[in-house]
Amino acid sequence: MADDPEGTLLLEGQVIDQGDVPVGGAIVRIDANPPKEVTTEADGSFALEDLVGRTYTITAAAGDEIGGPVEHELTDESDPVIVRMRDGAAVRVAVQDEAENPIEGAGVSVRGSIDRSGETGADGLALVQGVSPGHAVVTAEGDGYGPAREALYVPTHAGAEPSVTLTLREGAPIRGRVHTASGDPVRGARVVAEDASAMFSLVDPDRDGVVTGADGRYEIPATPAGNVRVT
Repeated sequence: MADDPEGTLLLEGQVIDQGDVPVGGAIVRIDANPPKEVTTEADGSFALEDLVGRTYTITAAAGDEIGGPVEHELTDESDPVIVRMRDGAAVRVAVQDEAENPIEGAGVSVRGSIDRSGETGADGLALVQGVSPGHAVVTAEGDGYGPAREALYVPTHAGAEPSVTLTLREGAPIRGRVHTASGDPVRGARVVAEDASAMFSLVDPDRDGVVTGADGRYEIPATPAGNVRVT
């Protein structure tokens, strides 16, 4: 999808807690392309500039609390939007190897409207808190292993604590070069690798890709054995 053009509209709003108290220092994110983020002022206010007129989904995060998603139609006559915070969900992530042994120190993330991350303990478990409800992708990475990803739906009800188990397989690096048809190196190309047999892709090029250097070369640190599609 192409990036949004630079617009002329301003989206203003305020983040408040459940007692209507302004929340300063909250991260506010909107689903522009690419997404845009801003931090609220001490009075909970925020503003995002240079937007085009359309409906945006707005979310906020502060500590283990989340706000939204709020749908807001932005026009040159739009009122400021209010985003109310509440406790986020917690996702339990178990990370293991192919022999089902727990993996300590694996980095895990829950990718949704607001990304959250954590690290597994000696038991291979991580509790990722402050997660927004809705569709998410859970990822895990560990030294010497290829990354693992799984789709998850996070319930909207209070106290939700879904769980997921990810299995990491030992991986090897992939190295290569991107060039034009005439053989000239392509600098700044984003390269991703994924399982060629996967029914659907959970790879995010912006988060999971590597970028080629001036000579067009790239290295993907670890990819599990098997048929891999490099794009």
